[in-house]
Amino acid sequence: MQVETGVGTAGTNVAAVIKGWVEEGKARVQLLAPMEGHPIGSELVVGVRIERKARPPADFSVLRKMGLRVGGIVLLRRLREDNGAVTARSAEILTMRESDGPAFVIHDAATCILPPPPGTAMVKEALVAMLAQGIPSRTLTEGIAKVLPELDQPIVFGHPGLAYVGRTKTGEALEVIVGGDEPSSANDLIARMLRECPSEIIKLSRTTGTDREPWRLIPFFRAPIDPDRSSKLSAQAINLGYGDVSAPKWTVGNVVLRLIADRWHVCDASPAEEPTTATRLVEI
Repeated sequence: MQVETGVGTAGTNVAAVIKGWVEEGKARVQLLAPMEGHPIGSELVVGVRIERKARPPADFSVLRKMGLRVGGIVLLRRLREDNGAVTARSAEILTMRESDGPAFVIHDAATCILPPPPGTAMVKEALVAMLAQGIPSRTLTEGIAKVLPELDQPIVFGHPGLAYVGRTKTGEALEVIVGGDEPSSANDLIARMLRECPSEIIKLSRTTGTDREPWRLIPFFRAPIDPDRSSKLSAQAINLGYGDVSAPKWTVGNVVLRLIADRWHVCDASPAEEPTTATRLVEI
């Protein structure tokens, strides 16, 4: 392990695949998301650092004894590079081995972890907004005409929805969220947005011929949470206060999905940066 020296940035949270083991409790990993100076797919040797006045975290030799194998996926918290050495504040197991099921990483995503069902403490579902697939729209009609190809993945990953977000000419932040509550085809979802978006908001969202920022039409989906990760995501929900389905708040990062019994589940939705707070989608 490397002792914290205070040098470098705070780091970012990155998922990675284990490619091999290195002595001194380190591992060779392949990044599933970029970190500063290293693109997606980079292979790096990573260790776990000891931060001052902190309890020593488990290094990769400990995680290996716990059952982590080559092909497993870990979350590297606050990953950073100092003087050529790449270290994480901690390494957290997402999947033990490749046979745990296919995984998929959505980059540049916003997540809202929904409250647990009444009478329970464990969260069961989350909303995932695909920010990179958001369509800048001078009018709702313009966005609708362009968004169809962006709905393929949300339909595969869960119950699809659309969020229409932006600001009025007075600066008021507004958002309309439609869908996410049932299976739907792309055309049915688009028709529902046109039907359910209030006419007043359609009027207020028009930015044609102005220098105002266009509104955005953002695809999202609702998916179950991986049962093996519900405890961790429940704690995250309590700490960050995501709101509920009627008034969701979101954090931004890379979302890891895992296929369980032919259905995609949210395995990790850690914010890319720490500390952070959940906020409205229109503010992101």
